[in-house]
Amino acid sequence: MKIKFDSFSLYVEVPAGRISSDQIPVFFLHGFTGSSKDWHEIIPKLNTRIFPVMLDFIGHGKSDSPDEVNFYSHENIAEQIKTILQKLNLQKVILCGYSMGGRAAISFAAKYPEFVKALILESASFGIEKQEERILRQVSDEKLSEFILNNSIEEFVDYWMKLPLFISQINLPESKLRQIKRRKLKNNKTGISNSLKGFSTGVMPYFFGDIYQLDFPKLLITGELDEKYTEMNKSFIEDMKNAEHIIFANCRHTVHLENPDKFVQVIHRFIEKF
Repeated sequence: MKIKFDSFSLYVEVPAGRISSDQIPVFFLHGFTGSSKDWHEIIPKLNTRIFPVMLDFIGHGKSDSPDEVNFYSHENIAEQIKTILQKLNLQKVILCGYSMGGRAAISFAAKYPEFVKALILESASFGIEKQEERILRQVSDEKLSEFILNNSIEEFVDYWMKLPLFISQINLPESKLRQIKRRKLKNNKTGISNSLKGFSTGVMPYFFGDIYQLDFPKLLITGELDEKYTEMNKSFIEDMKNAEHIIFANCRHTVHLENPDKFVQVIHRFIEKF
């Protein structure tokens, strides 16, 4: 379905029929250059207690890609998630976000903790604490956004998929890799460029101080080969209330794609708490 806002529409995918009283709504939030389809291997493996909601972020997938960069800010993305939640008549949800989707989940939870039952954060960052590092990241992301606009979507996707962060995906079946690439190629250059300008790690605030003491459960997931994010999340977990950190062996950044069966097992075990 498409959910209309004043100046654009966002695509949201939900199961047929209404949520039952014994189901828990879980928002699955994709990463940069991804879409709701990135979760399609995961969704059929979920048990019936989970009511999955998948959305295409602004500038991605089947959602619109407006020219106004402000629509892509962390504040507006949090508002967009809230509007979707209310349109679906949901009171409290679990947010399961991968990478950029994890940052969106964090942004939403910081602004609207009353709507959050729990957070599942896969390969996610709470932002950059040091101002000088944040500025360097802003400059880097601005250059990348210009690269996207000045080259073909094919050239950008080839570059993006060859980054060291995703190198372990070469172990995936060739058919799966082609499928991932086809999905990325369907993105709009304006949309993904504006996503970097409006919601890169460099421009979002450092949200750890907003999240670490909140009472709801938090599950942090990283791959052991993704050393940067694993070490970063180890430091987060030391001070975070009601949280656990699970490290997946032989995985890098895209844990849910590299080991979907174990990913689902971990999700089920976590949700059993509810």
